[in-house]
Amino acid sequence: MSSGQDILNLWDIGPITLDPAISSEMTSHTYVMQIFSGLVRLDAELEVVPDIAERWQKSQDGRTYTFYLRHGVKFHDGEEVKADD
Repeated sequence: MSSGQDILNLWDIGPITLDPAISSEMTSHTYVMQIFSGLVRLDAELEVVPDIAERWQKSQDGRTYTFYLRHGVKFHDGEEVKADD
């Protein structure tokens, strides 16, 4: 190159799937985490923090978790997310 600049060309095949139920490799997972919300998520320090759930409780035996959903969370069609969903 006559300009003296180096060029780095990167190639990406993109995600294999955008289905969060079957996302198992890192590229798909990266996309899925940007598109979908869950009950909880991991923050920058990999700590579990609320997402759709505003809080949760674990039973004394550690076998049951009860999640309390934030009010006003909606699906893409505008319907409010409910515990029955």
